[in-house]
Amino acid sequence: MNLISLLYPNKIILLLSFFIMVLWGYCLWFAIKHDKNSKYLILLLIFNIYYVPFYMFRMKRIKRENKIKRIAEEIYDSKFIKDTRDSIIDVLELWSSKDLQIDLQQSNENQNITEEMFQQWNFNFKIDNNIKKEAFKESHLELLETFNKTITLSQNKFEKNYPKLDDFQKYNDWIVLNKLAQEIKKEIK
Repeated sequence: MNLISLLYPNKIILLLSFFIMVLWGYCLWFAIKHDKNSKYLILLLIFNIYYVPFYMFRMKRIKRENKIKRIAEEIYDSKFIKDTRDSIIDVLELWSSKDLQIDLQQSNENQNITEEMFQQWNFNFKIDNNIKKEAFKESHLELLETFNKTITLSQNKFEKNYPKLDDFQKYNDWIVLNKLAQEIKKEIK
């Protein structure tokens, strides 16, 4: 037996060991990044390369589950986008209708409806811009941003001391916001 024939099996084992160690490293990375169950990370660390083949099957299942979750989130996102659009339009409807505001005040006499209207706008409109971009056309977004700037200016004037609805409807701020909401609502619908 010569020296070269003795070296080849060692090189093959060395290459195979290197490949398995790379797979083990990939499994560790995947476990840390994607697998929420620390039990499997511990098994990878304890049993090292012997657990790699078993964990590869788990990785395949996790990838499949993540793909299904992403598809489900897309469905959820489309419903959320529609609900967000409807909510913003409903708040615009409230700002544009004096009668609706008065009815709301009469049904909730203990609440300051003026403050409630500002809070509803802030809650519904001050969300992620990507969601708003999905829900509205660019031209509609510009109109909504104009309304948002105007409502923010008005809100800053009151500094948490909102007038009652009857008084607020006499202010120039309410008149401007009401007309602006009516015009925007016509454009969006």
